[in-house]
Amino acid sequence: MRLFEEEYQNMKKSSLMGASVVAAALLAAAPVVAPVASLATPATQEVKADTTSDTIDRIQKGATGTTLIKEGSGVGTISDFKDKFTNDNVANLLQGHYVNPTDPEPIDANPAGALVLDSGDTNHLTTTNQFLQYFFNGTQGIDLMNSANKTYAKSLYYTLSFNYSNAIGTNSHTINNGENLNQLMNDLKTNGGKITMTMQLYDATKKALSNGAITSTVSYNVNNNRAAYVSYNDSLNAKVNDSADVFALSNSFVNGGGKILNYNGQDITQAAYNAGAINIAQLHDANGHASGETGSVVNGNFVKTGIFYQRIKIDLTKLGLGLPDSVSWADAVKNGLITVNGQKPSLTNADANVFMSARVDGGNGVSSTVDAEPVPYGTLVLKRTINVGSTNFGTKDEKVDGIVTVHTSDVTTAPLYDEDGNVIVDRSVINKSKWKTNLKRTVYANGKVFYRVSTHEYISADQVTFEATDTSSSADVVKGDVVVTPLPSRKVIKVNNAGTITDLWNKSDDNKSMTRNPDRHVPGESSWQTDQTATVNGITYYRVSTNEWINAKFVTLQ
Repeated sequence: MRLFEEEYQNMKKSSLMGASVVAAALLAAAPVVAPVASLATPATQEVKADTTSDTIDRIQKGATGTTLIKEGSGVGTISDFKDKFTNDNVANLLQGHYVNPTDPEPIDANPAGALVLDSGDTNHLTTTNQFLQYFFNGTQGIDLMNSANKTYAKSLYYTLSFNYSNAIGTNSHTINNGENLNQLMNDLKTNGGKITMTMQLYDATKKALSNGAITSTVSYNVNNNRAAYVSYNDSLNAKVNDSADVFALSNSFVNGGGKILNYNGQDITQAAYNAGAINIAQLHDANGHASGETGSVVNGNFVKTGIFYQRIKIDLTKLGLGLPDSVSWADAVKNGLITVNGQKPSLTNADANVFMSARVDGGNGVSSTVDAEPVPYGTLVLKRTINVGSTNFGTKDEKVDGIVTVHTSDVTTAPLYDEDGNVIVDRSVINKSKWKTNLKRTVYANGKVFYRVSTHEYISADQVTFEATDTSSSADVVKGDVVVTPLPSRKVIKVNNAGTITDLWNKSDDNKSMTRNPDRHVPGESSWQTDQTATVNGITYYRVSTNEWINAKFVTLQ
């Protein structure tokens, strides 16, 4: 029996699929993500014979994977894959020798459902497991080309693992025997994503082959315009005599660093602006009074220092979000399809910094109430702060916890500065001295950055090096405000240092710390997709799964 013979005949009969689907499957790209579970393989042993490399190369070429399509019911469609993604097919591959690296499964003609040699065509590998077939797509299975490769293949052993990750980063895990496959399949159909198979080949002595890790994916893509990932600056600065009117313009969202990305990471901010989806409310003070009523703004300009607030409303219905009929705005938030600065907006607190107007009680309403005004369902409401300083003083402060070391190169001391960034002529610190600091200040008048070293004294950042102290950073925990930033589009990072492993980190739910997870790590030279960065105390991390992050200093952005 040849691999996929029955499915192949059906494919030829289907006007929808035809030769183009076969070609597309054969050209499907191999995944960049290698599951963490692959680190569990034992020590490797090289086999020098030419047959070894050629046989493995043939098997790798057969692992072409599949990109599923939505329409139809034949091989290669999401509906057919669902029929093959059953407990019977999957459970057989997630138990016993198939997952045991110390006693792997032999490639032979004995175990039902395994990867076996086809006795009818001795130069091909075939499988009777319909789920596994999707990862080895082709009309005649894996063509080994000659009897020498066939003979060597019969001496090999293998293990299998399968990892699932959806396209929105909310679900990524190794598929376990006995888990709810229907729930996982529904997530794949709703959010898109992929299932990655990793096969590890072993030699006749059951030692892992260094070139024997083979990966293949089954992937499914969904509509781009079904998600909105928003990022914006929730705090802006201005000075007395600056225009207040510019903050009321819709383009101030864009000019202030705001951005909206769709499901595939494409920037749709300009499209949102053109569609009139962005609306900026008037400025008001902490008591809710309009800035014009308090005398803080005259003739459109700020005339007083102070802190002002305003709402930004983004009407997502004008962006053409193609949410499935069964998915409400509230469900979209819960499923991670709508985020702001990497976090889910509140569905219940209209006074929150980020609020999503959506039906949450099953009622018949069409809007929520924000600041005593109706806000239609499908509208994001963001709160923004405008800090107005004097004409010669405007700063941005960031909390830090660390030590600065003075490193002047041409003088023996470094001058100190006051709170406005002015040098204090009779105060300085000596070169190589260390000072504790808890505040980083940017002076907008000249753009200079300072660290506070006493109550009213600062040192210039370009004359020191900053290191987090043990209280804010240790081998296992980094404490501080974690700032999450979505990337404009999904990127690929490659872990440095071949032959090593790098631990992953978890972000706390309150965004106040990063904690190292010693049980989760990735191998050197493995590649991963990433869509967000997290920064705390000057340390940057890339996200590689739902809440797993890797230190940026250990990777290279591709």
